[in-house]
Amino acid sequence: GLSSILLGTKDIDIINGYFKSGQLKNVDLSIGDICNEPIPSLPLDLTASNFGNILVNASKSDLSIGILNMICQTIGLLAIFYVKNDDIKDIVLTGTLSKFSVIRQIFDRLELLHNVKFIIPNDSTFATSIGAIIYYNKFFR
Repeated sequence: GLSSILLGTKDIDIINGYFKSGQLKNVDLSIGDICNEPIPSLPLDLTASNFGNILVNASKSDLSIGILNMICQTIGLLAIFYVKNDDIKDIVLTGTLSKFSVIRQIFDRLELLHNVKFIIPNDSTFATSIGAIIYYNKFFR
């Protein structure tokens, strides 16, 4: 929905092409944009506000990477908060979104900041279907 509104397309291949040349600094506000001095353990290029620094000349590529960054950070932080008080620190990512190569950078950053591990398995796009087949074979065959 956001891609359709902001980019004028729902075509996943077109959107994926935009990711590669987008500049996050043209849409997101970073810690460095609002702090004069470094904050211990918070990198200056860390997002302070998604779409908080959107430039009037932001390109579709910039908007697309801003959308992806916001979605991945939200998913990642929700997962991190869920395992915060648990011994399990491995989080498995599935679905179509997991196949975009640029998301690895976003989740790698979250791993470093929060001491977790994001795993993207082979065939992650088909995880729901694979799980349904395994479930069916286990209980109905």
